Amino acid sequence: MMRIGRVGNTELECSPFIMLPVLYALLADQPGTLLLNLLALLLHELCHSVAAHAMGYRVKRIELQPFGFVARIEKRIASRWDELAIASAGPLFSLVTSVACGALCSSQNLQLPGSALIAQFGRINALLGTVNLLPALPLDGGRMAESILRSFLPPRSASIILLLLGAGAGGIIIASSIVLTIDSELRTMMLIMGVFLLLAVLKESKKGREARVDGILRRLEAIRSGDGIPVRFIALHESVEGQEALSLVDSRGIVYILVLNDAMEEIGRLSEASLIDGIAQLGMQATLYAILKLH
Repeated sequence: MMRIGRVGNTELECSPFIMLPVLYALLADQPGTLLLNLLALLLHELCHSVAAHAMGYRVKRIELQPFGFVARIEKRIASRWDELAIASAGPLFSLVTSVACGALCSSQNLQLPGSALIAQFGRINALLGTVNLLPALPLDGGRMAESILRSFLPPRSASIILLLLGAGAGGIIIASSIVLTIDSELRTMMLIMGVFLLLAVLKESKKGREARVDGILRRLEAIRSGDGIPVRFIALHESVEGQEALSLVDSRGIVYILVLNDAMEEIGRLSEASLIDGIAQLGMQATLYAILKLH
């Protein structure tokens, strides 16, 4: 990523691969559609940032990816309701913008210059808002669904399910843009969104262990700044593998694992950092007993 500037305390970064959709739009002779898509995506992402800032969360950086913008929030989101509110801010803005553009273009009392561009911008926002409400990661609807599913499933299991749905949704959008008989403008919009979704799923799925390490560092920073963080204890048998224990770690709080033997006696406990360190040394299949012996 290349740093291109700063807005307040938020870094602006740009991927060098941004030239890919630019070249595609130029070859397809549709630079206007590309610019309107990027504007809609930027405003959509800024709404997430504004909502996060209003709730006391600082947006560390906004990344300009080849097919969209991504806001990175510095500190953990404290509650499910905050997460739902921040995730829903973008789609809500896009849908409201679409309705407003439609109302302006359909008004018989207004003869606005550039009404064709306004109508196109409204269609782009309608598609952007609707697609983002799909319950699939890393879409906003997926973030909202993940927040709810974590009440019933381990965090990692919820993420895997929604990432698979995200990959499926991206594939369907791309296939629909190729198969369906639609105008070139809509085809371009769907291709851009479908490819962006697949690339975002790929990037999200690669986070894995690094995301958990980053979560630990962010929680440490939150503690140092005076924020309270919930603590949870989980009791697991000594034969449980590290990868299974790691799937139970929740980024919303600090987790301690109580390691038990066959007699249900505690033989030790592992912090998240100790667990990840043990996995790094012994592998994902290492048992909690083996990891405990390292410490």
